Amino acid sequence: MILQRSTDEVDAARRFDYWRETICDTFVDLEPRRRDAADTTAFAGDLIGGQVGEVRLCTVAANPHEVTRTPALIRRTGGDFLFVSVLLDGKIVYVQDDRVAELAEPGQMVLYDSAKPYRVVFRDRSRQLVVRIPRQQLDGRLGGSEGRTAVTLSGETGVAGLASSLLQSLCDRVHDVDPHVTQPLLDNVFAVLSAAFVSDAGLDLRPMDYRAVYLQRAKEHIGRHLDDPGLTPTRIAQAIGVSERYLYALFRSEGTSPAKVVMEERLSRAWTALEHPRQAARTMESLAFSLGFKHAAHFTRAFKDRYGIPPSEHRRQALANAALAVPRSLT
Repeated sequence: MILQRSTDEVDAARRFDYWRETICDTFVDLEPRRRDAADTTAFAGDLIGGQVGEVRLCTVAANPHEVTRTPALIRRTGGDFLFVSVLLDGKIVYVQDDRVAELAEPGQMVLYDSAKPYRVVFRDRSRQLVVRIPRQQLDGRLGGSEGRTAVTLSGETGVAGLASSLLQSLCDRVHDVDPHVTQPLLDNVFAVLSAAFVSDAGLDLRPMDYRAVYLQRAKEHIGRHLDDPGLTPTRIAQAIGVSERYLYALFRSEGTSPAKVVMEERLSRAWTALEHPRQAARTMESLAFSLGFKHAAHFTRAFKDRYGIPPSEHRRQALANAALAVPRSLT
C-alpha cells in the first residue's frame, strides 16, 4: 500500500481543504486551522508513506498550522490508535493530558493517544514521521499510555535514540518489507518502542513539573516582549505552544493571570527607569510607549493605582534623593 498526497495536486484556493481531507483519511479525524487566519498564501503540505501490517508510517511535511483532536470528533468517529511522531525538521509542539512536548531537534519523538483530545502545532515549515499503531499492538507492552503521552524523548541517546532510528529506517523501507516477516519485525519494533517510552521518558516527572517549566517559559516570553502593545494571552500561549486555557491555568496556580503579570512587569520596569538620572528629561509618553502601553494616560493611571503616586512624582522624589546622596566634594 503506497500513500502519496501533495497539495500541489489541487488549485491554490483548495489546498488547505485538501490537506484536511488528506490527514483525516490517513490518520484519524482532525480539525486543522491556519495559525494566522489572515494568511492568504497558498498552503503547502506533502505526505508520503505506506503500511507494514496494521502499522501506518508516513512522512508529513507542511507549512505552519495546527490540528486538534476534539472530544466531539472522538465521540463521532472513534479510531483507537496510539501515535508516535519523530521530528525530521523544524519545530512541532504536542499537547495532551495537561502536558506539552516540544520537538525542536531532529530525531526527538513523542507518544500521543487518539482516544483523548490532543493538539499538534507546526510552528514553522516542519517535517515529521508519523506512525499510527493500533492500540492493542502497543498498549499492553507499555502497561497503558497513561503518563507517557506528550513527553519529549531524545533521538540521540538511550533506547529512545535506537527507537527513533529504527522507525526512520522502517519508513524508508516500508515498501520493501516481506509480508512473511511482517509480524516478527513489528514485534521487535514494538519491543524497542515500549522500552524507550518506559525507560527514557522521564516518567518520574509529575504534571506539576511540566507546569513549572511552561510557566517559566511564559514569564520569560513576557519579559522579552514587554514593548509589544499586542502582547496578549493569546500571543503568549501561541509562543510557548500551549492553549490559552492552559496558560490561564498556569498563572492561576500562582494566584494571578497573564494580563496581571504583564502589567506588573511593565510598571516595575517603569518604577526602576524613573529612578535613573538619565531618564530625567524623558517624557511620560515616550516611556509608556517603550513599555508597550498604547496611551500615556493609561500608563499614568495604572502606575498611580499600583504605587499610590503619579510617575512624575516618583521621578521627582527619586532624583531629589539622588542629589542629596551625592558627596558635597563632587557638587
